[in-house]
Amino acid sequence: MKNITLVATLLVACFWTLSIAGISQQISSSGESMGKIEGKFLNADTKKPVPNIEIELSRADKDVPKSEKEVGKVKTTEEGKYSFDSLKAGKYLMSVTVKYFRAEDAPCRPVGWLVVNANTADGGKVQIAMSNEIAVTASEVVKMNVDLKCR
Repeated sequence: MKNITLVATLLVACFWTLSIAGISQQISSSGESMGKIEGKFLNADTKKPVPNIEIELSRADKDVPKSEKEVGKVKTTEEGKYSFDSLKAGKYLMSVTVKYFRAEDAPCRPVGWLVVNANTADGGKVQIAMSNEIAVTASEVVKMNVDLKCR
């Protein structure tokens, strides 16, 4: 009985220590370990955070059905932070789409991303920026900060 109590006490102490240290693992409802992508959007020149950027995350794996490609959208916080939680292992793409009308309102461009500009039917312009593939494994937190080149 003494051994069982000692083992239980050690398990509780280990769990408590890991919790205090901030080590956590996301688990899906099916018991599968999940990954995460998080980071900040920063102005490349000033290094200040850029808030309110809407980011879309989609699956890049070729074997994922079209109906499951879109993962979700988030907006950066006042501190420029974003996070996509509970991600299955695989490859992902982040994209930012911004519509504007005047050249002086052109959005900041993510450094190192593919950027495409186009005209819209209503006389406006649209800028679509897409990241390189981001590989996520189970239980992994991928840190991805994005520098924005602004005019």
